[in-house]
Amino acid sequence: MLPIKAGVGIIYMGAFEKYGVESKIVVAGINYFKGHKFRSTAVVEFGLPYEMTQDDHRRYQTPEGKKEVINNFLDILSKGNLTRQTV
Repeated sequence: MLPIKAGVGIIYMGAFEKYGVESKIVVAGINYFKGHKFRSTAVVEFGLPYEMTQDDHRRYQTPEGKKEVINNFLDILSKGNLTRQTV
């Protein structure tokens, strides 16, 4: 799996700041057994929904808190529990 980058957290927090949107993030991934074969088996994995806390939103408002909040957010998303569904 490719590492999750800071843009995910920045977009999430930007939507909250600009529009007041309370959303949840769900990490998803897809892996093919034979990626070049039509109708090959694929595994789709979804993480548990995650939402930042009000404390995170408050800390994000300070310049020194932004990096900390985003790094914590990325750590949580990277370690999220995945459920597996074969299609």
